[in-house]
Amino acid sequence: MGNLFCKKSDDYNDSFFSKTDNILSVTNLTEQQKTLFRRRYMNKLYSLRYFKHTYAVWFYIHRFLATTLGVAIPALLSIQYYFNESSVGNPIYWSAWGLSIVGGFATGYNNVFKVDERYFLLRGIYQKLKNEGWTYLLLCKKYDQRNENQIKLTHTTLFIGFMESIEDIISDYMKHDMEAVMQDSLSREEQITMIQERALGPVNHNPPDHPPQIGLVLPELNPPNNP
Repeated sequence: MGNLFCKKSDDYNDSFFSKTDNILSVTNLTEQQKTLFRRRYMNKLYSLRYFKHTYAVWFYIHRFLATTLGVAIPALLSIQYYFNESSVGNPIYWSAWGLSIVGGFATGYNNVFKVDERYFLLRGIYQKLKNEGWTYLLLCKKYDQRNENQIKLTHTTLFIGFMESIEDIISDYMKHDMEAVMQDSLSREEQITMIQERALGPVNHNPPDHPPQIGLVLPELNPPNNP
């Protein structure tokens, strides 16, 4: 939460994008490739930053309400008996009731819109896209490649590979976001199957006709022929 309301942070102003555009202008990319870089990568990154910031606000508001109301409501209920009035005229009782309604709505909407899951998902995808872009612009790590003559490959040569990596990251984000939305609509058996497939691979629901035998298999004994 430290950089949520920090105006000087590169995550929440245009400093990061201006620096990226300045570095992009000195690369050997063609004008068409630079346009594709800005239109696809930087626009998508800007959009994810906006949604990440929006979900971060709601995420911390819900955390604040849950923590505050979790302490305030029991404290108010513990002192309501000091008032000699009935529950109908007791202001502490109705205050605790109103705060409980607020906390219930906040938790309900948080679960409906999957605020926690989407916030962490957006935060991870946004940082992954940023790292991918800087790795490509600096030609380091996986983009530090050389040809058979040990000449370092340029941005132009590696541009298609970079765009494919960006599309893979975006597709992975869409897949996980759809799984988070569809999680509540799945039955318990389907959720268990999804977890098993992630851990062990596809689950075969149709067992073979002849299951494998476990243990020692004895040879079949033929009875002696009676003369």
